Amino acid sequence: MGRVYTIKIKRISKQVLEAFPDAFTEDYEKNKELLKGIIEVKSKKMLNQIAGYITRMKSSKGEVETPESSAEEQ
Repeated sequence: MGRVYTIKIKRISKQVLEAFPDAFTEDYEKNKELLKGIIEVKSKKMLNQIAGYITRMKSSKGEVETPESSAEEQ
């Protein structure tokens, strides 16, 4: 059974991915370190959840679909 993320985690992750689409990879540790420099998160748990969600999105889809990329396909 999978992990269900809150809307807040998903929203922040998508905003960060739209702002820095090529910065993130499928490596969780690298994504976590990169996030520390990009956003300020009050809790370690939230930072880990955001990094994990970004890693999962990058690895499951290969590339995250942004509004710009979906508009280019049409």
